[in-house]
Amino acid sequence: MNSMANTTGPSVKPVARRLASATAIVLLAAALYASSLHSYLLFHSMAELFSIVVAFAIFVVAWNARRIIHNNYLLVTGIAYLFIGFIDLLHTLGYEGMPLFPDHHYVANQLWLAARYLESVTLFAAFSFARSRRDVRALAVFLVYSALTLVLLASIFVFRVFPVCFVEGEGQTAFKIVSEYVISLILAAAIVRLYRHRDLFDPAVFRYLKWSLVFSILSELAFSLYVSNYSLVNMAGHFAKIAAFYLVYKALVETGFVRPFGMLFREVKQNERRLEAALKQKELLLKEVHHRVKNNLNIVNSLIRLHAARLKETGIADRLRDLTSRILSMALVHEKLYQSGDLSDIDLGAYVRDTVDNLYNGYGIDRERIRCDVRSRGGIALTIRQAIPCGMIVNELVTNCLKYAFPGDRSGTIAVEVSLADGVVLLAVRDDGVGLPEGLDIDDGGTLGLSLIRSLAEQISGSVEVGPGPGTSVVVRFPLGG
Repeated sequence: MNSMANTTGPSVKPVARRLASATAIVLLAAALYASSLHSYLLFHSMAELFSIVVAFAIFVVAWNARRIIHNNYLLVTGIAYLFIGFIDLLHTLGYEGMPLFPDHHYVANQLWLAARYLESVTLFAAFSFARSRRDVRALAVFLVYSALTLVLLASIFVFRVFPVCFVEGEGQTAFKIVSEYVISLILAAAIVRLYRHRDLFDPAVFRYLKWSLVFSILSELAFSLYVSNYSLVNMAGHFAKIAAFYLVYKALVETGFVRPFGMLFREVKQNERRLEAALKQKELLLKEVHHRVKNNLNIVNSLIRLHAARLKETGIADRLRDLTSRILSMALVHEKLYQSGDLSDIDLGAYVRDTVDNLYNGYGIDRERIRCDVRSRGGIALTIRQAIPCGMIVNELVTNCLKYAFPGDRSGTIAVEVSLADGVVLLAVRDDGVGLPEGLDIDDGGTLGLSLIRSLAEQISGSVEVGPGPGTSVVVRFPLGG
């Protein structure tokens, strides 16, 4: 029984909360309707005060949460509701039967229209900042809305240029009715923009905003039909407005600001998806670059081979063949990167084996006569900056072994060792051939081409050591990642 209670408890709580909220809404609506039977002015004041309190609450929470919420739409609308609520407060105090503005007849209708224009334009225009990568400046938004509010109020109370909205005995003016339809169209356009930007909002926020806009449109349509400020249509419009403000409260305050972590997580996931897409695009571009470089190097290599085949001078042809082996060692780097998964590192052991295989194939060496033993201890990953010089070093050392260590029909073995210890890579090439000629100046570049090897080693902050015989032994050490 306890286990059953535990499994059903969590699902019952949300249902209970929804029932409690629905009950409170029904009771509030009943109380408002009952107040209208006693005094419509009381009903109007209570209905408007509800939306005013909600508007001020939205601003207070939005202003204090401006540093943790990076949704520009929610921030702009949150600040705007302070000024919308203030104009609604003046509308309430200026309503027919309230003695606050005796010299301004039916000023409440003008203030109503000013607040609704400000609200609808805000809900529509704020989407222009929704996808901006830079957060809007809250103070700048506050100052802009302060200026707009002053202009609207001055047009009504000071300069009296705001069009008349209600005439006693006639009802609403054409300007007022047309404006209600224009505001409805702006709100409908805001719904369209909301759907286009729905990925920026938590699903709950999206739903609340959508239905808030729908009820706002219903409210405007109701207010375009009434003849008297005390009519049932006017009452229906206020109920729709209460629903719209309640849903805005749910969207901006309860879900958007008070519980921002879901939205923050949503923003993190969106940024993660954008970064993944950018990374995939970068990987594709890098693959294409490495593929094209490899192909171009192979074309150059083929052209050199064609020219070498036509040359009668053996010495020049041999030098061109040496050049093609160097080009192949560079092309091999780009081929490895093109085939690899991360496009940044190359497995040194596999790269050395492929380089040696290319040399044996390029020079047509009998693998039974001259054996090659490549040993790689541990996985050593090199960046492209180190891989190309390292590959060319292997190319030079093994090439010299194949060409000079085993003259005639002499057989022997070449040993290539790759290892890593304490962050230092050791690359050793040894053979049991005839060894270096007596009196050879190894810095002169002679047969071994050691000067080129030293130059390549310097590019990767390495050192070169020539060991004692028999045969030839060359050891290159360089720091991994250096």
